[in-house]
Formats: sequence, structure tokens, C-alpha cells
Amino acid sequence: RWWKWMSDAELEAFIGIWHQMLEDLRQRDLISDREHDALSFGADGVQEARSGRVPRLWDPMDVLHISNALPANPEARRRIVVLARSVEQKWLPSGFVRSSPTLSVLIPHYAEDMLYTRKDLFPNDSPSELLRFLVEYYREEFVHFADRAGKEGAALNGRIAKKLPQDLERRLCEWASLRMQTLWRTIEGICGSYSRALQALVRVQESSF
Repeated sequence: RWWKWMSDAELEAFIGIWHQMLEDLRQRDLISDREHDALSFGADGVQEARSGRVPRLWDPMDVLHISNALPANPEARRRIVVLARSVEQKWLPSGFVRSSPTLSVLIPHYAEDMLYTRKDLFPNDSPSELLRFLVEYYREEFVHFADRAGKEGAALNGRIAKKLPQDLERRLCEWASLRMQTLWRTIEGICGSYSRALQALVRVQESSF
């Protein structure tokens, strides 16, 4: 039980980072709500972990069935395994995010679409062949997207209807762009994922953040 060798502060920090990663995976539709809940620590994570109540993935008594505790999506499995293995690695040198140098990123591009528009995915008010392909190719992720969209997503029912609410169409454009547009993935990764990672680290270092 690796958490036995952590202080309460260290364990709380790890659980916070772990939950941040799960939230990111859910927002990207790489895991379902059920998988998210199964991988999460309880509300009182530190005390529950001390008493042995941890997600099945971390249960040392269930190590032979660890593959069944991982989500189905290969990319989600890869990210989870990488973070889980990092627990046994040496800690990084101490330092604070606020004292680190700022980062500027230049992404050169020419005449390249960044984000699909309604016209790209719904020409003549009907789903395009590209959108139909993405839905079929990323079937499981599309189902997760529909679940995350709530009541509006329920109208999708595993397929693309001819007429969708405007907000749902906008979110669907982002969903498709993240899986097809290299430039959008690059910008979202740098401006979105990297920013969220830094914020998570600051919350660990500064309780008042």
C-alpha cells in the first residue's frame, strides 16, 4: 500500500491530481460517468484511503484483476498507467509554479482551419460525411459525449439527427475538431491542458489558491 508511506498532505495532493486527470479524461469523452466514478476516491479521500477504502484500481488485494479496473479506451488507459507508475518514482526537485519563468508558444500555420463550423459539419442542414465518419470511428467516445451533454445529448441516441439545438451543434463542432484538426488539438493541449495542469499544481502548493 504505497499510500502508507505518504504524509496526509502528500496523499491529499496526489488524490487532487488524480481527480483532475479523471475530470480531464471525462471532459474529453475518453471515459464514461460510470468509469469516472469507479476510479475516483471518496469525498473524504485521505481518511478513506488510510482505512483501505480505495478505488479498485489501487486495491492491492485485487491486483490480479487490475486490467478489469481500467477503462476501455486505450488512450485513457495509457494516461492512467503513466500517472499510476509515477507514484513509485522519485519526487521532482522542490519549486513553486509562481517562481517559474513564463512560457510563450508560437504555433505557425497557414490557411489551416482550427475549429470546424456548423457549415463544415452540417451543410444543407444535414450531417456531413465527415461527421458521420467521426461518429462511427469514435463510436464509444461519441456515446460518452452524448451522455455528458445531458438532456440535449439524449436526443442524439447514438446518431446524428438532422436538426440539433444550436448549443449542442457548437459542442459537437468542438468534439469533432479535437479528433480531426491537428491545430485545434495543439492549441487546446497547450492553452487548455497545460494551463489546467499548472493550476492543479498551484492548488497543491498553495492551499489558499
